[in-house]
Amino acid sequence: MDFSKNNEPVLNDSANIVHINSAGDDTVTVDAGAAGNGNAKPAVDARAGVLRVNPDAEIEKTMQMRETFNKLFNNLLQQGIDFDRIPGTDKPTLLKPGADLLCQVFHFASGEPKLLSSIEDFQKGIFSYTVAVPIIHRDTQTLVSTGIGSANSYEVKYKYRYVDSEKGERVRVLNPDPADQQNTLVKMAAKRAYIDGVLKATGASRMFTQDVEDMAWLAPEKASIKQINYIRMLYRNVEENKMLESISGITGRKVESLDEIYREEASKIIEERKKYTRS
Repeated sequence: MDFSKNNEPVLNDSANIVHINSAGDDTVTVDAGAAGNGNAKPAVDARAGVLRVNPDAEIEKTMQMRETFNKLFNNLLQQGIDFDRIPGTDKPTLLKPGADLLCQVFHFASGEPKLLSSIEDFQKGIFSYTVAVPIIHRDTQTLVSTGIGSANSYEVKYKYRYVDSEKGERVRVLNPDPADQQNTLVKMAAKRAYIDGVLKATGASRMFTQDVEDMAWLAPEKASIKQINYIRMLYRNVEENKMLESISGITGRKVESLDEIYREEASKIIEERKKYTRS
């Protein structure tokens, strides 16, 4: 559902356009007309709460959409490029290339991003931006959905920097100049809004979650240099490929390099490897 300039809900699809206008009481009137047909017919009382639609047709449309997504997921979308799996999340994460591919398949395009709100406090180093991105059907120029995304300098990804200490550990320090990231924050907010809009327009949220790859406050922290060195020590008599195979079994996902390991995973690997060497 989208909103007109008068803040009135507007439902759009490729076949017809339905306007729901409040009459100032408990009654809601609906003007429905097929494409090219201007005949308006009052259809709905808000107390009924249900639009007069064809349930069988809607079910069939939904089933076709689900089948299309399954084909996309199995045949076109590539893990690590179009989507990825972030430890700690229950769904694959849709990435921007995957969102672009969905738009291509369903003939969608993104409209002009709009800055909804911003905070710029140079003294406190607080910068926050919220952006809206419309998703439009290319063939009909119909507004299908509007994605909302935000980014701010207090996210872990932007508030801190990671440096290696003298002890070989990765430590977190405050970003000394958050104002340098204003442009980055605006672009990130727009990117998140775009992906949010694509998920809404396609119904892909059933299969994917938001782009948590770029939401550092949700993504796990990478393993420290100290942890990685300790893991290498525990596997010192094991070939590299055998080590990665063992680690993949422990983490439950394919690991091709120790640089891919997260801090919690590293702790689990160390614990399991210690048990193995003691047995």
